[in-house]
Amino acid sequence: MAGKHKYALLKVSSNQFQLRLYSRDLELSNQNVLHREPLTSPVVILSLVDNSLLVYTTDNTLLHYLVVPTAETIKLHPAGSISFDGVIANPNAVRVLSWMVPSAQKRLFFWVTLMTVF
Repeated sequence: MAGKHKYALLKVSSNQFQLRLYSRDLELSNQNVLHREPLTSPVVILSLVDNSLLVYTTDNTLLHYLVVPTAETIKLHPAGSISFDGVIANPNAVRVLSWMVPSAQKRLFFWVTLMTVF
């Protein structure tokens, strides 16, 4: 998934909304943040599947990020988003979100190509 890196993901809900990536080997402090990803709304659900992070927010949007390890750190690369307006009436009532890549696309590696284009 993320190679040799061990990391922790923290959602922050104060005056600003953001995701922060930390090394699991270091203290969770501002000086040890590996990556910050600003968000426009509070997070309802985080779901990590392989190298994909799904983030569902209170504005009824599902954000998709690729977890990209580098030699020095780990970053989140935006891969897409979808709005569920008109589909989900109350975002705070959602408890679980996940996804799957169809078998045919896995075999053809289409999904890897598609996601790395963004």
